This record gives sequence, C-alpha cells and structure tokens, in this order.
Amino acid sequence: METIRLSSKGQIVIPKEVRDRFHWEAGTELIVERRAEGIVLRSRAEGGVTRVRDGLGMLARKARRGLTQEAMDSGVIRIVRKRDRESRK
Repeated sequence: METIRLSSKGQIVIPKEVRDRFHWEAGTELIVERRAEGIVLRSRAEGGVTRVRDGLGMLARKARRGLTQEAMDSGVIRIVRKRDRESRK
C-alpha cells in the first residue's frame, strides 16, 4: 500500500502502478464512492448501468442506416467480449 498526499488545491496523484493496472489515462473520468471504511474510485466507464431500452434504441437507429441484424449482433458480441477481457486484467 502506498501513501499519497492531498495538495492545497485538493488534488491527489494516483500512483502510476495503479493507473496502469486499471488503464486510467489522462482524462479518464472517475467516480468517487463514499463508503463506511473510506472512499472507492472507479472509472465512469465501468460504473455505468445500461438499460435494455437504451441499447435497443441505439440498435434501432443503426438499423435505419442499413446495418443488418447479423452485423449489429456481431458488434454487440464483440464489445461484450472486449469488456469482459478488460475486466479480467
């Protein structure tokens, strides 16, 4: 465990090892979650909840541009597999 220091402007530097481990680069949005034992930081990309109806609406817009159902299914599967691989790192 490393110790970090809060600056006079309320900023902290997240150690490089931690940033590399979670693939956090400059500009990554982090969510600060308050818990009884302290705080938890997680990237906004990981924390979002996608509702089924939001995804269906997105697919419907793409379908109007001429994508086939197979192409949409393939794209969704590719994204899910990529996110799964990234979450296991």
